Amino acid sequence: MTAAIFAGEKVDVAKIVAAEENAHGKIKFVFLRGKNRPRRLLVCFGAMGNGYYSRLSWYWQADGAYKDAYLFLSDPSNTFYFGKKGDGLCRDYEVVIERAIADCGVSRRDVALVGNSMGGYAAIHYAIRLGLPLALASNPQVDRESATLNPSPTWLKCMSAAEGFCDLTDIIGSAPELPFIYLEYGRFAADVAAAGKLVAALQAAHARFAVTSLTGDDHHSTTPTRHQIEAIGTFVGLAK
Repeated sequence: MTAAIFAGEKVDVAKIVAAEENAHGKIKFVFLRGKNRPRRLLVCFGAMGNGYYSRLSWYWQADGAYKDAYLFLSDPSNTFYFGKKGDGLCRDYEVVIERAIADCGVSRRDVALVGNSMGGYAAIHYAIRLGLPLALASNPQVDRESATLNPSPTWLKCMSAAEGFCDLTDIIGSAPELPFIYLEYGRFAADVAAAGKLVAALQAAHARFAVTSLTGDDHHSTTPTRHQIEAIGTFVGLAK
């Protein structure tokens, strides 16, 4: 594998993963940081697939001179970062994220989570679970009803296989505090329905959020970009 989802410059992602991948229990991850204390921590959740680390090729630097720290997570089981029934992996993902925050020494106020599709669901979910300030999600899968509009049954099957899966709208409705949420969605029917439900839930909860409409007709997207992630983080108040 010489290119990854969200490939930037051509890099040998397989070689990077072989050198940098670590594990906590059943959870595998890549954690990148420089020698100096970083400004921010960006947690990147991969979408459905075979354990891809989305955005790894965007942020990896051969010289290791990172001004921010980056934690890349994937879910090869495609169970929305819950784990299959009997696994109960939510706590393990929490531990990995919390350790990354502690290891790089950033304030919790300077942590952002980002993902697309299943990864977008996870970014919002774990930002809420851990009380973190910013989640960015592009075409997030939000709830079972919206997922029925996908001609493929894959999303619903993965939701059913996940231990403790909850519609994101229910999680938002019961949360004592919410992060700032940046939402992007395109014109794929399931994404339009999911975005409508998510926006309604955020409005009902009096949450702070921003919404951008994409022009694509399918579910795939390669945004938010590095520039957008940086700018939105600054807008929300993460360290400059």
